[in-house]
Amino acid sequence: MLYVPASEQGRKHKLTCHQDPPQSGYLPNHNINPSDVSSSLKIAWKKTFNLNEILYAKPLVYTPNGAPNEYVITVSNQNIVRVMDGLTGNMINNRTLDAPFASTDSDCADIPNTIGITGTPIIDTATDIMYFFAKGYQNGLFASPAET
Repeated sequence: MLYVPASEQGRKHKLTCHQDPPQSGYLPNHNINPSDVSSSLKIAWKKTFNLNEILYAKPLVYTPNGAPNEYVITVSNQNIVRVMDGLTGNMINNRTLDAPFASTDSDCADIPNTIGITGTPIIDTATDIMYFFAKGYQNGLFASPAET
């Protein structure tokens, strides 16, 4: 919860000054205007990877400077980061980080199989660097909890 003193209510703060008021996630640097597609929304492409992979984080839609199209970026519980072309769904890049943490090695019973990246990343648009937390094993090796 964010506490804002009564004297500050109604003023723009840094948390919302660079987003639109409803915080829809739409920024003017995207290559698509929501009003252009509002009457003709449809699924352009669909991807399936593996049955044990879960995308807890929301996909990011981002257009880096000089990119021809928007990118769709996904991260998974198996520590896999994928960058796909937003128009075609073609894979642009992917990377598997260290081995994800096995859920059996934690006291967290609500995430099955593996605990890799579960939170939505953020992108620093000034540097095109994406930041996120990934849960894995020291040196990327599976080990018993007593050894980590």
